[in-house]
Amino acid sequence: MLYKHDQDLACSRRVQTRALPSSEFENPKQIKPMNLDKKDCFGVLRIVFPIGDSGLRESPPGCFQCSERTACLKAALKTKEGLEMKGEVLDRTAASGMVGRFKRWSRKKELHRLMKEK
Repeated sequence: MLYKHDQDLACSRRVQTRALPSSEFENPKQIKPMNLDKKDCFGVLRIVFPIGDSGLRESPPGCFQCSERTACLKAALKTKEGLEMKGEVLDRTAASGMVGRFKRWSRKKELHRLMKEK
């Protein structure tokens, strides 16, 4: 049951949305976000997730205030440098047992395939 206030909000939301052509409904992954203004550092691993003084990767303090930090880090991890970092992490972890070794091998093979594509 919607209260009058909720109905007013629902109506105002409908008014604010734009009408989409039927082609955009067929494949929603093709819909582009309205905000296309990205910072120069967006998705650059050495800037958004650099190696700190202790030798570990850490996000700089300026990234915590950014509204696009999650999408930025995800984009950085999909780059060739990000895939190499994931490979380094896999090399440092010890696989326990036969299943762990197969999982680790499978992940390394997948990362290697993705790096070849980039």
